[in-house]
Amino acid sequence: MKIIKDFILISIISIGFATANYFINANRPNTELLPDEITLKSVNRLPTNLIIVDARSISDFNKGHIKNAVNLSEAKFDEQLGAFLDIWTPESTILVYCNSGSCNSSRNIAEKLKHECNIKNVYVLKDDWKKWKK
Repeated sequence: MKIIKDFILISIISIGFATANYFINANRPNTELLPDEITLKSVNRLPTNLIIVDARSISDFNKGHIKNAVNLSEAKFDEQLGAFLDIWTPESTILVYCNSGSCNSSRNIAEKLKHECNIKNVYVLKDDWKKWKK
């Protein structure tokens, strides 16, 4: 009986430390979405005039991507921008993705489109693109 009480006490203390560490640690993941971020669950709310932009490298894009996505990588942005602008219209909604996790390319490309190209309606996909419904 004492072993069970000790186990429960240690478990409660461990959970308390883990919870405190989560709230204190500055490197914890951001679980809140920014206004221009979207999850796969919410993609269906976007208009039908959607242009999907893959912000990964050309080699990653060639290995696989969301159907009908346009490649617009950071390294080749200036070279690839013309092809993107050929299909873009002011009424278009843009959804940018890259590899989930630590990839910031989608955020960087979205910012370039918004600020350098003055394009509105740009969103960043925060989920794993490989789970996109085919």
